[in-house]
Amino acid sequence: MNILVCGAGGCVGNAVAANGSPTKRCPRSSSTPRSADGLAVTPPRPAIDARVELAAPIDLALRMALAFVWIYTAAISAWWPARSGVLDLLARCGFAGSAGYAALAASCALNVALGTLMLLRPSIPLRRAKRGRRRLTR
Repeated sequence: MNILVCGAGGCVGNAVAANGSPTKRCPRSSSTPRSADGLAVTPPRPAIDARVELAAPIDLALRMALAFVWIYTAAISAWWPARSGVLDLLARCGFAGSAGYAALAASCALNVALGTLMLLRPSIPLRRAKRGRRRLTR
């Protein structure tokens, strides 16, 4: 005699499969996780799905345009700092004199690095760095 007692924590006992071999598989089990009451638990879904699938040529064109903007901004800021108004902006932020030029050099280097990295390798960590977010690791 095969006895199979199913409860909230699963099934206990023995059962016979269709081919006659003994099995301990619960007939109520599935790939869906269950709560203590036996109710199906579904993972939360975001309200908006912002993932986008782009064709390869469009993705490349967009990456090249964004990289061009970064590299061009660095070039204009470095070649004509007084005419571009960058030094005035940095002075208003508290970076006057040599500190302003140091901040300008750091800003230009960061713009060139981001533009070059976007052309060479458009990875998720680079995109997070652009947004200023970091994912915490466990």
